Amino acid sequence: MTNQMIINCKAYLLGDEHPDKLWETKPVVLIKKLRACLNLNEVYQEQYHFNRKKLLALPKGKQFDFSETQIFGRFDLFCRRVLKLVDMFSTVHQFESLAACRFDGMEQLVVSSRTIMEEFRNKRHDLLDFHNNRFDRDYVEFNVRIADLESALQQFINQSFESITSIESSLNLLKSYQSILQRESLKADLESKYTVIFHNYGVELTQIQDSYEKLKASPPLVRNLPPVAGNITWSRHLLRRIEGPMKRFQKNPTILQSKDARKIIRMYNKMAKTLVEFETLWYEAWLNSIEVAKSGLHATLMSDILMTQIL
Repeated sequence: MTNQMIINCKAYLLGDEHPDKLWETKPVVLIKKLRACLNLNEVYQEQYHFNRKKLLALPKGKQFDFSETQIFGRFDLFCRRVLKLVDMFSTVHQFESLAACRFDGMEQLVVSSRTIMEEFRNKRHDLLDFHNNRFDRDYVEFNVRIADLESALQQFINQSFESITSIESSLNLLKSYQSILQRESLKADLESKYTVIFHNYGVELTQIQDSYEKLKASPPLVRNLPPVAGNITWSRHLLRRIEGPMKRFQKNPTILQSKDARKIIRMYNKMAKTLVEFETLWYEAWLNSIEVAKSGLHATLMSDILMTQIL
């Protein structure tokens, strides 16, 4: 039965095609199929243990007295190969996605990744032949070369963040990388970038707070805007600068739960409240000015005495 499951998995992955055709399958599609094979083995073993446990509850009945190594050994070996293929084609997908995004300066890394993939493919391994030890040796070498390439990629990513001063731009770049990078080492490095960006956000909050205190009495106004609209526009601009990034940080609770984050959150809350109050004051002053204008409209333009003198 186990052997038949392995045969069915291979047929599911290949159809009637030669094993080389796996390289021509879209990585996302292939990875999904490979994971389905892993799930089959997992469910198969779960059901075996479930039924074995039920029989143990009936001591007079016939028991499962089989060697689990004999039952599952070959399928486990096959799945070890499948796991390696998931890892390998996740790497293929990662670098194909990077190439499609066309990040400036990454061309050489993309070329190097394609060279590594092509050289591995040219070894002509039957990827599903889990008894082929040559594949395993070449897979180790493949991972060594990919690790070196990812080190260079990490340096490139670090440099790309160093050249960005805007918090929003940093978060956008981080989101772009996170949607592409699949390898655990790179994902962990990107996660640490959140902490750095959040720290920089705290620095920017302090700068915005200082700028507000310095300019609130006479803020820089957009040309041709009246005072009320100009002041409100200025305060809303500052609020957007602090509010946009904070909404995105809130989607990563781990960042906000750190001890250092509490100070930044308190600063944000205070600054946001201050800016809303600033806008409210100008809005209320505008409403009051309308009432003054209305009362002016009801005033008598010319007194009776003055009118008599004119006549």
